[in-house]
Amino acid sequence: MRRRSDRPDEQSILRAYERYKEIIPDWEGFLAALARPVPHHIRVNTLKTTPEKLQRRLEQLGARVTVEPLNPLVFRLDGLNSVGRQIEYHLGLYHPQGLTSTFPALVLDPQPGEFVLDMAASPGGKTTQMAAQMQNTGHIVANDVTVERVGYLKSNLERLGVLNTSTRVGPAQQIPKHQRFDRVLLDAPCSGLGAWRSGLPPPMGRFANQVERMSRIQQHMILRAFDVLKSGGTLVYSTCTLAPEENERVVQWLLDKRPGATLLPFELGPALPGLTEWQNEQFDETLTLARRYYPHKLDSWGFFIAAIGKS
Repeated sequence: MRRRSDRPDEQSILRAYERYKEIIPDWEGFLAALARPVPHHIRVNTLKTTPEKLQRRLEQLGARVTVEPLNPLVFRLDGLNSVGRQIEYHLGLYHPQGLTSTFPALVLDPQPGEFVLDMAASPGGKTTQMAAQMQNTGHIVANDVTVERVGYLKSNLERLGVLNTSTRVGPAQQIPKHQRFDRVLLDAPCSGLGAWRSGLPPPMGRFANQVERMSRIQQHMILRAFDVLKSGGTLVYSTCTLAPEENERVVQWLLDKRPGATLLPFELGPALPGLTEWQNEQFDETLTLARRYYPHKLDSWGFFIAAIGKS
């Protein structure tokens, strides 16, 4: 009998990761992490409850709750697999969200009363997280490309009690330039090479041409993100892929096209610095201020995050 990892689909995915073997530390540990299921994480919705109250309710349902020290509003749940079927979910007390998926909004750190843009917002995990960080004050513009995707977003905004967010339908790279935002989150659509574990649907990143295609789209998006940012504001660019074409190359594109862009330092969890070179490409030394999260170093999705300021 063939092992699951021997299935043709999964073999093609693993070959895709081979393209990046030189930048992934502890290759065998990385492969072992891909073979394990991703943990069940939820984020406490502080617009409707407190971590203490929610933990008690979940434990009464038989869940084993582990509070994640890197974000105490994130619980790891064991023994409660149907997180989307509980009454607590429908009441909006929590939202299923991977630990590393909460990091971009933590790095962006939107403040109460600010004007914030979420450029690729659906299904709304990061939008609703930012609304809670802002205590439902200020204003978030949450954008996504289709009516259907914005429909999912609106459903989560309503379920989680978000009142400070308006939605927009359209390509992120075509957001009008006449507005200027205090902070911008671009959690860009990507090839998904950080968000795959054995048994999940195959990511687009198993095809090299799709990685290149996404990189070109992201380059247009990050320029518009920077152009609608106020001077002195902060842009966070993030993806759930490990591909340098979609990460460091995209940030380098911004640095080359917009002289006022600068990388900002941050520290959050066990991460590796961004790359300054890959194959025949050279990147600015300041890209070491970006952070790469790997699933065998932190048991969650793989992620890339860069914080960017505007002078």
